[in-house]
Amino acid sequence: MNALILAFALAPLAAQSAEDAFDWQQHNQRRHDLATQGDVQGALRECDAILRRSVMDGYILSVLSGWEKAPQRAAAELQRHETGELPFAAAAINIRIGELLTEAGDTAQAAARFHRVQALAAADPALEAYAALARARLGAPPREGASPAPRLGHPLLDLIHERGLLTSPDVRANRRGLRKALTGLSLEEAKRFMDAVRAAGLVRPLVEALTLAERAQRRDALVDRWVEVFSEPRADFLIEALTYVEYASSDAGTVYFPGSRTVDIYDYAKAKDAIVHESCHGFMHEHRLDFAGVGLNEGLCIALPKHIDTGYGDIAEAVFGTVLYYRDVGISGYPRAVAIGDANTLDAKGQSVVELLMEQDPSPIDWFNPRQLQCLYDRVWSRQNRNVAWDAWLAAVKRAKLLGRRVRC
Repeated sequence: MNALILAFALAPLAAQSAEDAFDWQQHNQRRHDLATQGDVQGALRECDAILRRSVMDGYILSVLSGWEKAPQRAAAELQRHETGELPFAAAAINIRIGELLTEAGDTAQAAARFHRVQALAAADPALEAYAALARARLGAPPREGASPAPRLGHPLLDLIHERGLLTSPDVRANRRGLRKALTGLSLEEAKRFMDAVRAAGLVRPLVEALTLAERAQRRDALVDRWVEVFSEPRADFLIEALTYVEYASSDAGTVYFPGSRTVDIYDYAKAKDAIVHESCHGFMHEHRLDFAGVGLNEGLCIALPKHIDTGYGDIAEAVFGTVLYYRDVGISGYPRAVAIGDANTLDAKGQSVVELLMEQDPSPIDWFNPRQLQCLYDRVWSRQNRNVAWDAWLAAVKRAKLLGRRVRC
């Protein structure tokens, strides 16, 4: 991996800016739609467009491999999609197959794949980024006259290059080295950083380098979930949580312990949403959301996994539903009456995350207005009963939202 890092710099931020017209999400949605319609070639063209700008895009390559975990099966699935008509997809597929064959111990066939990429690049200079990756995996020196990996003008990316954090087995040291830098990034800066990580195909190495889970059941499932999350740009800001949240497994249930900043989940393979939800508590803790406000603490972290997976998050149901759940159903050891909370206690970065979720929230509620929230609860939501079947609760939510639009608060 050190050879890779030295041979192929993460995409410079200036280059990222030059590609502002490229919309990853739009291309990926078209890919999904075409695949659903049975237009395999059209879907592959969208993959090629993405892989042209997002070198070794982890999410796209996972899709093309059918999400297979076994190296030989994943390689076979990727092989089905290789076509000479789509050069960027062909280069990425061959490199990924080469990596999988290396993992399976077939180094001769792996080398043939990397040489294939070099041959493709010889005919098409636009594939030089992929050729550099192929040379690195073959252990070849950089081309004569090639420029050394440039400093990227971003302290975090420089830190990764200079200290080799992606290859260090000392997870605790990696976290100490990156925590300040990651938490100091704005949401936009975090996205630019993670765009570069995705472009270099380094999402999994970064997650592996930061995930502290010495006491966790199924660390592999935990890492897989974070790789899935960070393969798309909906929650790049959460990468910082991996530098201060530790993961463990006991019979305590599914919970975040603020004192030790520990997420405790018995089996991470069965807790896809809970991984994000409980880690979100760690993020909100870091950015000063008052834990006394149970409604917002739970509600925002219920909405976040939905935002990540679907791009849609219903904050009202999550926040007011939490307060009503404590009141009507109850949780052993907790009071029945809990506060909604105040998002204004969050620092600037935390408030930016709330604003991001508000962009996807269908309600017109100002989640930074505690007076409005209390008014809506008193006049609308407090009249609903949470201790009912889920379908009945969703019907109550619909009624509350309609009434809330007519109430002046």
